Amino acid sequence: MIARLVTVLAGTCVLLTATKKQQAPEEIIEKRDPALAVSVFYPRKSHEVKSRWRLAVHRLKLTPYASQTFDRNKTAIGLQLTVSTTFSTFTLASIAVVADGRTLNSPENLNWALGTSFGGDTEQTSVEGVDLVRGIADAKEAYITVLFPDQQAPFDRISFKLSPEQQADSHQIVAKYEELIASSRK
Repeated sequence: MIARLVTVLAGTCVLLTATKKQQAPEEIIEKRDPALAVSVFYPRKSHEVKSRWRLAVHRLKLTPYASQTFDRNKTAIGLQLTVSTTFSTFTLASIAVVADGRTLNSPENLNWALGTSFGGDTEQTSVEGVDLVRGIADAKEAYITVLFPDQQAPFDRISFKLSPEQQADSHQIVAKYEELIASSRK
């Protein structure tokens, strides 16, 4: 009986240790660009979520970032969104960000750059705003919806529920942004 209890407890300890390792924060990378005199900070690994609708498969890779000029006069925070879809490619679309049922202020009619990744075509854009990133980071549940202006429903949008890892990355970048703001005031 005691041996069985020890085995169960040991298994629980291993499970708890594995869980803690999975929840460890991603390392923040600094990329310095001397030509533009700016440093950009982002998680080492960007996380991706998938969304299916009928036969269509969509992916969203979300990369939160913070940036600061070398002279510390300008600090920014934002999100880089990379979308891969089985729909046709697009270069103009808006996004709607909803965190805990509250719509966050997000820009309309964003230009998206075409690229290749995920083994297919991708579209990529960036949006900046501390309230946007903080809203995602602090939410229990967050969604990003890409809205296509010239399409008929139901093909006028792709919605993604953000993963806990994407929200944790956003939280880490908010902390880095606040650290950069504090260091620029010294």
